[in-house]
Amino acid sequence: MLADSFNKLLKDTGLHYSPAYCVDIGHLVGCCGAFREGMKLGIETGGEYYVFLDLVEYMCRCGLYSLVPPLKKEVDIIYDSIDDQGICRANYVEKALKGMGCYGGGQLEVDWRSRTRKLCDVTYRGLLILYHSGLLTH
Repeated sequence: MLADSFNKLLKDTGLHYSPAYCVDIGHLVGCCGAFREGMKLGIETGGEYYVFLDLVEYMCRCGLYSLVPPLKKEVDIIYDSIDDQGICRANYVEKALKGMGCYGGGQLEVDWRSRTRKLCDVTYRGLLILYHSGLLTH
């Protein structure tokens, strides 16, 4: 039932919708702010494709990887982006992860001033997605 619901939400409605990560006054909204009809799991900007790692993670945690084709496509992009050293090199929407708070932001490191800290956060998120998709067993 959940897979059917997400397959309906992910149908192309012709709307060019990007998830809203903040309300008018600048406070971050919860994860459900992004789940609505016509939603996308990634966007193309300047010829580059960027995935919403947070939305993909939430859906994978629900066990939807093999049941929702658009989700499978995004997870496969993440899987293919893991380099030989195990670092996730996927292009991602930064504002979906950056920051810490109860309603948004998946940043684990205190700050992203160093490239290594940023890569650690993104790699953690990418590997977590792969784990919840069943593509990593340990």
